[in-house]
Order: sequence, then structure tokens, then C-alpha cells
Amino acid sequence: MDIKCPHCGTEYEVEKEDMYRHTECEVCGKGFVIGATTNAPVSGPSGVARSPQTPRTQKNARGPFGKGQPQSASIPRRFAGINAAPPSAESPGGERSFKKRVISIVCIVLGAMIVSGACVFGAYLYFGDGPRLNRGIAYYEKHEYSKAHALLLPLAKKKYARAQLIVGDCYANGQGVFMDME
Repeated sequence: MDIKCPHCGTEYEVEKEDMYRHTECEVCGKGFVIGATTNAPVSGPSGVARSPQTPRTQKNARGPFGKGQPQSASIPRRFAGINAAPPSAESPGGERSFKKRVISIVCIVLGAMIVSGACVFGAYLYFGDGPRLNRGIAYYEKHEYSKAHALLLPLAKKKYARAQLIVGDCYANGQGVFMDME
């Protein structure tokens, strides 16, 4: 099949399977799509001659607006819909999807904050001052004075009265610590 370069008019002979492929002219160096800009009739899907500039409708063709819509013959089927505009804030679908994204992000952030807060609170309950005070008192009652002193001394410095009493008793009686009379 003979075609012409739309820029300089140089004639080329091409095979039917090369139709709608991009190429460059050997003379002028400009690119064009074979069969898209020529006026030569191109054989359609049913063998009927048609002009490339006329729109076509195929049973399974996908145009920019979906299945069965007219598709320009100058654009290969694999590139149909590339120039379709993405949804924007002005379009009904674009504004809705933007709101959904914002709400999703807010929910994820709030969920992460709740989970992290629960973890911190749980860690405080397990490792905080209350359980440490109770373990120190239990060690003191079991006569394990060195462990009780190690747990209760930081709490006595934080002004917990029960911890101050037990630590003072340990120092006064030399239980779990070296007794220094001075």
C-alpha cells in the first residue's frame, strides 16, 4: 500500500500490518502515524473501504467514553481514551472522590492516634508507678529487701509516702542495704 508523508509528501510503500504505527519520514525527519493522516482509503474491519478521518463504530471498540462509542480512525485502539480528562473538582465524580480521600486520611490518622494512646496507657498501667509500688511492697513483705529497695527508691524520690516509709525502714534496720550509722 502506498502512503505519503503529511509533511513533505514523500511516498512510501508499507504493509497492511504496519498501519497505525508511528514512524519517522526519512527525508524530513518528522514523525507521523502510518495511515492516520493520509487520504488513501483504509480497509475497515469488514473489508469495506473507509476514510481514516471518518469515525467508526465497532462491536467491541472502546472509545474515550466506553464500549461501543465512535472512535477516531486516526487513533489506534490501544491509545483510545488516553486524552480523556481526569476527574477534577468541578466534575461530580472528582469532588466526591476528593472528599472520600480526605475522610479516609482523617480516619486513618485518628485510628493511629487512638491505638498509640491505648498502647501508652497500657504500658503505664503495666510499667507505671502503681504496679511498681505494689511489687516493691510484696518484695518487702517476702523479706527480699534488696529487690524492694531497688523498686521503691525511685518512688520514694517521687514523694510516695508508702515507698518513703519502707525505704527508710530498710536504711534504719540495714535490710537490703549497707547499714551506715552516720
